[in-house]
Amino acid sequence: MVAYDMEREQYIQAHGCDISRGGMAFESEEYVDPLLSVWLSFSIPEPDGTWRRLEAEGAVVNVSDLSGGCRFGVAYTRMTPEDRVALEAFIDRLEAEALEVEGRAP
Repeated sequence: MVAYDMEREQYIQAHGCDISRGGMAFESEEYVDPLLSVWLSFSIPEPDGTWRRLEAEGAVVNVSDLSGGCRFGVAYTRMTPEDRVALEAFIDRLEAEALEVEGRAP
């Protein structure tokens, strides 16, 4: 879920299609303006199979048109220290899994 404020709070459904330590990319049927401040609420899998909800504030840094919507990138601008640690651990796991798939040890 992505929320943004343009005179009033608005929510849109957006599919997260890329995640990194610095931000996320989304695809949505709704157009999002560049430089817009947004609030993000998303979940990541934990090693024990549960899901952890993370929240962050961010800024839309790029937007590209897609058939029936847009793809937009958001850079994180604020996140709690606890959520940052969980995100970093998740990215570390993704990177380790990618190395294993390539046949290289982390």
